[in-house]
Amino acid sequence: MKQKSGEEYLNRTKSILKTKLNGKNIIKAINAYTTPVLTFSFGIVKWMPTDLENLQTKTRMLLTRYRYHHTRAAKERITLPWQMGGRGLTDVTRLHGKQVGLLQTYFLNKQIISPLHAAVV
Repeated sequence: MKQKSGEEYLNRTKSILKTKLNGKNIIKAINAYTTPVLTFSFGIVKWMPTDLENLQTKTRMLLTRYRYHHTRAAKERITLPWQMGGRGLTDVTRLHGKQVGLLQTYFLNKQIISPLHAAVV
């Protein structure tokens, strides 16, 4: 499942980059169309930090290949928000941590009410 969702993420990113949109719209499209593929698997599929870093690296390579990011530019700039001078791409590792944390708090809060949630916890 990790491999399938990673391939789907990269294929969707490639299809967006082929559209020749401007930089801001490319990043918005990637955030809206490709990251949900990974977000739905967070908390269900066990993602290792190296897997997420590899996806992030491949995304940067695609952005470089399609000339939306320069090879010598700072890689941290891609994930910085627009207001801070970055590109605004969603960082997959931070998103993973946030989603897993939200799932944990949801199940911990629901275990009091539901015996099903208590069995899962």
